[in-house]
Amino acid sequence: MVNSVDATEYNKGNALVNSLMNNKAVKVDRREFLYALFKENEQVNEICENGPIGIISEDKIKRTAVKLVDQTTLMSSAMSFATGIPGGPAIIGTIPADILQFYGMSTNLAQKLMYLYGYPNMYNDDNLTEEGRHSLIAFLGVMLGVSGASTAVKGISIKLAEQAAKKLPRQALTKTTYYPIIKKTVATLGGKLTKTTFAKSVSKGIPIVGGVLSGVMTLATLKPMGMRLQRTLHEGTFEIIETVIVYDQKPIIEQSPVEKLKEAKELLDLGILNEEEFFSIKNRYMADL
Repeated sequence: MVNSVDATEYNKGNALVNSLMNNKAVKVDRREFLYALFKENEQVNEICENGPIGIISEDKIKRTAVKLVDQTTLMSSAMSFATGIPGGPAIIGTIPADILQFYGMSTNLAQKLMYLYGYPNMYNDDNLTEEGRHSLIAFLGVMLGVSGASTAVKGISIKLAEQAAKKLPRQALTKTTYYPIIKKTVATLGGKLTKTTFAKSVSKGIPIVGGVLSGVMTLATLKPMGMRLQRTLHEGTFEIIETVIVYDQKPIIEQSPVEKLKEAKELLDLGILNEEEFFSIKNRYMADL
């Protein structure tokens, strides 16, 4: 249950989130990022203004996203290796920095993927907006496999894609929609923080070897996390809910009508679908049962 999260884990996770969100090094400037990616495209100014969806092909968006995940994973792994080399007394000083850089790189990657998939700017001048904070926590929830996060982000990506097609101003999820996911994600981060601190403290007790183990742990963790978010954003942006594909550690199969109805109900409960949209989907799927 969302309301029964462990208070200690929630407080630890909240402290980590505050550190991440207040770190200017984590910020991605939306215009600069999109311009650097698509500066050779003659419509680069329009891309920077409205996002690449509808201008850049689906295949190129996907290839670019996967490349971003790979680049971030390698960079974070190298940093984990560097902070993991010292042993003995140096352990105490290196663990917080290593964990902070791991989740900092994860948050940085989340911003790059969200802008690539058409999300609006999440900063007001140099400050992260409240909506931006909620969005990034929800995205971390997807990366960490928090229940409901993937459905919520996928659903809002569908809405954003529809808005883009109709040339309407795009808005991300509201606080009300995000809140259950935010609470669960923050608590999950707190739990992960405790486990990761212990695992990395063991690996860093051995000079050089500890650095290798720390880097390998990051490599094995961050890429699957990034790809989970990439798939969620891609499905929500380029596929309508009726043809959602299940990826998370399962065979790639098309959902049954019952599974589709369950996902539609989750979107209704989160406030992403209204009742009219839900009953329209429900009536269509009931005919298939």
